[in-house]
Amino acid sequence: FFNLLVYDMGTPTRAFGVFSLEPLQDRPQVNLGRKGYRVEASYFFWKGAYYVQIISSEKGEDLQRIGMEIARTLVEKIEDSGEPVWGLTAFPEENRIPGTIQYFMRDALSLDFLKDTYTAQYHIGDKEVTAFLSRKDSPETAAKTLALYLDYLKDYGSVINRREADGVVMVTGDINGTFDVVFLQGRLIGGVTLVENRTLAEQRAT
Repeated sequence: FFNLLVYDMGTPTRAFGVFSLEPLQDRPQVNLGRKGYRVEASYFFWKGAYYVQIISSEKGEDLQRIGMEIARTLVEKIEDSGEPVWGLTAFPEENRIPGTIQYFMRDALSLDFLKDTYTAQYHIGDKEVTAFLSRKDSPETAAKTLALYLDYLKDYGSVINRREADGVVMVTGDINGTFDVVFLQGRLIGGVTLVENRTLAEQRAT
């Protein structure tokens, strides 16, 4: 048998957010909805405002084929407004690890003040760097988020540099020998977190 679960998340961004929390790397990708993957005879995908799970009770090629038929039928029935998910095109592509962009409605990076935030992973030499990016509804909201981030840095470490040029504020924080670099530009706030090398952190944030 199959368990069919169709979640109406309200917006494509939220549907992507749930889907993005799945461990996508090294799993067979399938052409379902906007993006999908398969585990044995089970299928997972998102389309428009919907996140879908088709979970098979057993393995096997027959169930794998039937699961795909069910998935394709659902894809045809599910509407998609075509509304873009901003974070999927906002990060630089160079050195980005495929399939690592995630969206968090709240508590991104386990920080309760980081809402509506995207994260992505990058390979820089033998290091892996986490970047984050959020587009707020106004410059004032973005500035408030930066202020909360500075409070966090001061609580758990220290702010070691702050600079401003061409409308961009960039702050470097040291947390027990790892470095966060956060920038503010208009209503955008983003940066990199827990990087072992300060120079690398500042370069990647830039």
